[in-house]
Amino acid sequence: MVLDCYSTCFLWIGLRACDSEKKNSYKKVEEYIKDKKDGRDVNHVQIVQVDPVSEPINFRTHFPEWEEEYSQKWLDLDPYEAELARIAKEKHDAADAKWGNHEEKVYEAAETGNFFDLKVLQTSIPEGCNPAAKENYLSDAQFEEVFKMNK
Repeated sequence: MVLDCYSTCFLWIGLRACDSEKKNSYKKVEEYIKDKKDGRDVNHVQIVQVDPVSEPINFRTHFPEWEEEYSQKWLDLDPYEAELARIAKEKHDAADAKWGNHEEKVYEAAETGNFFDLKVLQTSIPEGCNPAAKENYLSDAQFEEVFKMNK
């Protein structure tokens, strides 16, 4: 959103703005100012970027009905995103219940010597292997060869 106050243009970018909006917004405001034919000196117009929920008083005064408590809601997670986060947590918890904690599996594979060849792990799911953590079932040497780091 752009609030044009003649000598100052406020650029407010919401939390849910996509990357392209964030990236191109400043340039678009500059173009907007250059296109105005209202007698102002474009070299003396200040562009002020305003972050959500930390709007300065000189921005808020242009909105007589401004309510600080309401603006705080901009920080709340979008209901759709909140539901996606809840579903992701449920999936993670279900995987933990089925396969156990990820860190425990690393130690379990190392303790039992339950390692598999890279080709086997790439083409199948060996019995007792967590498909979401196949890297834990590589030997130390193969792990380092594939990932260029140690476990």
